Amino acid sequence: MSALREFVQQATVVYRHGDVVKFAGDVVSIDAFPESPRETVVDCHFIDVGFTDAVSTRTAREFYALVADAEIGEFGSISMERLAAGPSYIEIGGWVGDQTLAFQFMALCEYYHLSKVITPNSLGITGQPLADSLAGSGYVMLAGFKSSPMDAPL
Repeated sequence: MSALREFVQQATVVYRHGDVVKFAGDVVSIDAFPESPRETVVDCHFIDVGFTDAVSTRTAREFYALVADAEIGEFGSISMERLAAGPSYIEIGGWVGDQTLAFQFMALCEYYHLSKVITPNSLGITGQPLADSLAGSGYVMLAGFKSSPMDAPL
């Protein structure tokens, strides 16, 4: 797991959506990530994830191998079969040990064409507060994961 976590942290950069301070009823949230450049990023609803030059140091098959070797996680396990079923950022966050890192991992899965990140917006749900409520309930998830390293692009 440590090799996967290290690579995910090196290969990605996190950007915020919108304003630094947001108000929703009685809740105030502060998002100190830099503003998203909105180019070459993966939308993970709460944040955007971009990529550093480190992403080019591994092929999709090498990234796949890192994932396969990390079944036992920080607070739980995720098998390759479970990844293929499309877990949410909440479950992946328990596996990698951090929900922000879960979004970064999911973005790398999309970058390497091993999966797609599904958000309320990608399903056509854009109205607030419904989209945020769905996302907070786990509707930011992977659309499956390739079942074999041979399915991964070179």
